[in-house]
Amino acid sequence: FHWESPSTTSVDSRTGHRYLNHRANGTNVVLFVRAQRAGPLGAAPYLTLGPCSYVTHEGDRPIAITWKLATPMPADIFGEARVAAG
Repeated sequence: FHWESPSTTSVDSRTGHRYLNHRANGTNVVLFVRAQRAGPLGAAPYLTLGPCSYVTHEGDRPIAITWKLATPMPADIFGEARVAAG
């Protein structure tokens, strides 16, 4: 799963270290996604994709991080994500 940190997060920041070194620090990362910010009733709900682990990163402010999901993304969500990224 490819994800970008907020634009103010640098590799050398405390938050950047937390993302990139989560395994060494003994913490877990759980990924939540949503297709859009708002729905008919207000804020759109999030879907939990579950735990993931750091694979690699590029850049700084923002940091582009590749995460490995512990379980595969559901096919319908994968299809929506591909459309959004394309």
